[in-house]
Amino acid sequence: MNAGTKKITLCALFAALGTVVLLLGGALGIGTYAGPVLAGFLLIPVQYEYGWRWTLPVWLITGVLTLMLSPDREMGLIYLLLLGWYPAAKPVFDRLGFLGWVLKFLAFNGLAIALYAALFAVLGMAELGFATVGSALLLLAMGNVLFLLYDFALKKLTGLYGAKLRRRLFPGNRR
Repeated sequence: MNAGTKKITLCALFAALGTVVLLLGGALGIGTYAGPVLAGFLLIPVQYEYGWRWTLPVWLITGVLTLMLSPDREMGLIYLLLLGWYPAAKPVFDRLGFLGWVLKFLAFNGLAIALYAALFAVLGMAELGFATVGSALLLLAMGNVLFLLYDFALKKLTGLYGAKLRRRLFPGNRR
C-alpha cells in the first residue's frame, strides 16, 4: 500500500471511530463531557504517526460530523472548541515550559467562556441547567480540573502508545 493511501485510510478510520464514540456518548446521555475526552484520545495515534497536519483535519471532520449527526449540540461544540484540537497543539505548548501551561489554561478558559456565553445567549441559563452565575463558575472550575486531568492522561497515553501499542498496531513501522 502506498504511504499516502495508508495515511488517508488511518485518518479516515480514526475520524469515523471518533464520530461513533461521540454519537454513542450523546445517545447514552452521559457523553456530554466524557465523549469529547474519549474521542480526543483517539487522535493520539494520528498525532504520533503523522503530526498536527493530519491530526487537525481528523479533529475537524469528527467535530463537524458530530454536529451534523448528533442531537447533543453541546457535546459536539465541546469537542470542536474545547478538547478536540488539544492533542494536536499539546506538543507545541509542552515545548514552552511554564509559559505553555499559562497559554494552555488561557486558551481553554477563553474558549470555554466564549462557548458557554454563546450557548447562554441562544438557550438561556435555565435551559443549560444553571440556576445562577455561581453554578456556571463552578462548571468552569470543574472544567479546568478536567482539562488538567485530560492533559495528564494524554501525556501518559501517548507514552503508552509509543512504548507498547504502536508495535502491535504497526509492526513494520520504525520511528
